[in-house]
Order: sequence, then structure tokens, then C-alpha cells
Amino acid sequence: MKNFITKSLLFILLLFIVFQIAYPHLFDLSDVYSQRVNYDIFKDNVSCIETVLDKISEDINTNNYNNYIIILGDSVAYSSPGNDTESIGYYMNEIIKNNNDYDKVYNLAIPSMQMGDIYVLLNMIHSHDISTNNLIVNVIYPGFINCVPYNTPVFWMKDYLREIDKHTYDKVYSEFYPNIDESAKDYTLSSITHYLKTNVTILKYKDYFKHKIESAFISKIPKASQAWTEKPFLYDLIKTNDYEYIYTDKLFAFNESTPQIYFLEKIIDMQKGKNTLFFLASMNEKLLGDSVHAKGYVTNMNNIDAYFNEKADIKYINYNKKIDFNLFSDHIHLLPEGYKFLASDLYQKISE
Repeated sequence: MKNFITKSLLFILLLFIVFQIAYPHLFDLSDVYSQRVNYDIFKDNVSCIETVLDKISEDINTNNYNNYIIILGDSVAYSSPGNDTESIGYYMNEIIKNNNDYDKVYNLAIPSMQMGDIYVLLNMIHSHDISTNNLIVNVIYPGFINCVPYNTPVFWMKDYLREIDKHTYDKVYSEFYPNIDESAKDYTLSSITHYLKTNVTILKYKDYFKHKIESAFISKIPKASQAWTEKPFLYDLIKTNDYEYIYTDKLFAFNESTPQIYFLEKIIDMQKGKNTLFFLASMNEKLLGDSVHAKGYVTNMNNIDAYFNEKADIKYINYNKKIDFNLFSDHIHLLPEGYKFLASDLYQKISE
């Protein structure tokens, strides 16, 4: 009986190992990534980003790509509210079809990503042997606010930050998040859950397996993006407490006591000697009205420009006043034609 149990356990172990190795080969890049990360999956399972990175790395190696562009950022670079074929990554890949400047564009921007998330993701990209020799990063005006919850150092990637850079994790949750306590029990449970989700293949791919099955039987009809001028409620919405921070005129601090600058400095240092382009997303000043003429707002904008322009190792462009107001869908996001313009201009800037 004991011999039978031993053999059974060995068989189960062998089956588990075979499954761990073989299961990922049932999926290709298009199953986990289509011009950008699948946000509907990511928001419920952050660890699925590892699957995306695995497949992008595989795509790069299979095709012998050595000159590609990585995009990082939030919902602007992600190209909300449009679908994947109306995104910056899609439009840039269409440009590539007509020239040989680059092999491909991989858009890893995700809505609500803070600069701390981008720092973590940059480290993860490198650990997957993916180059960031050509990198585009978007920043937004309210990202420089040093005030929780309007600006949080890390929104999505807390567990990964703890795993990748414990020193920075401790700094973030002692200085930037001093009032957030995590019990030893919660810490242990979170660590175990994170480990299982990132190391057990069936957990890494379960959401993509479900998505693959659903996609085979259900076709989703993408929603058409609406222009901001078709949304009269926006005028009242931006005046509410939840939105006033977007165009605050409180002066920003530009030192490492703020999470935005702290992580920007780390990212810029990691990118030394590489082709790195930061772009400040344009605000819809026509919608925001007189708020954009407030002294503090104007000073903040000038200081953001000054901060980036003083950095010798990067390129920078501020898109304020450079995008037609008719191409906005709200205060900061664009219609497909707006993202098409942005893709074309960014492609030109990163290529210079």
C-alpha cells in the first residue's frame, strides 16, 4: 500500500511538471496580448502581466527582433476609451509596415499606472530579457500631485515591488504611505498568493484560457468612442471634488520627497544611454476653461517642462496646445484620430 501511494505521488508530481512545461505552449502572443495588455483580465489578476511578458519575449526571440519600441504609461498611452485597433500601439505598428526603422511596437501601458508601477514593470521587462533601448513613457499633470489618494506611489504592482526591490518597498510604505498598516498575517498571505499566481502555470494562464474559450464562441462588438462635445455632463463632472485635483493649482514639489519624482529619477537612471522619450499628455483646456490660466497651474506646467528639459539623457515633449480640441473624448483622453496623430508624432520623435 505504501509503495502504491509513493508511486501515485511520483506520478502526480511528474504530471505536474509536464503540465508546467507544456501548458504555456497552447497559447501564442495573440491569446494574451492584442496591440496592448487585456485590461479586463489584468485588473482582476495583476500577475497575468508575467504571461504577457513571457509571450512578448518569445515573440522577440522567435522573430529575431533587435530594434523594437516599448511603450509604458497609463490610460493615455493605453489609448482609452478606444479599442485595441484604435490605440497608439496599433497605429505605430501600421507605420512600421511601410518602413524598416523598427521591428515592432509593444504597448505595455495600463490604465491607472503610477510612476511606481512603471518602475516595477520596467524591472520586470528587463528580467524577461526584453530591451528598453527604445522606450516611450507617458506622464500626466495630476501625476505630480503629492497627495494620497489622488497620487499613489504604486497602484497595481505592490506585491511585485516587494519581490523586486524590498528596499524601495520599505521606503514607499514608511514614507509615502506612512498610515497604511499591513499585519504580519496579511503580509504572509499576500506573499504566498503572489508566489502561487506567478509560479503555477495553470494559475498564470487560467484567465487567458477562459478568455480563449469565450472568444471562440462570443464576438464582442467594440463601442464607438464619443467626442467630449457630445457629453455635456463633463462640465459639471470636472467641478466635483473627485475631479478638481485634475487641474489643481496647488504648487507641485520637484524633489524626491514626492513619489512621482522619486520613481522618475530611478527610471531615468535605469535608462541612461538609451533612446527614451517622455511625453506629457495634453489637457483639454477648452473643457477645463479658466482653471488652466490659474497662476499655480501655469507655474506647475512650466516646472514640469523645466524638470524634463534639464535631463540630458532623455527626450521630452509636452503635447498641451498641440492637439486639436475636437480630438478629445474627455479632459485628457482622445478619440481614435487623436491617438493616430499621437502615434505618428511619437514615432517621429523617438526616431530622431
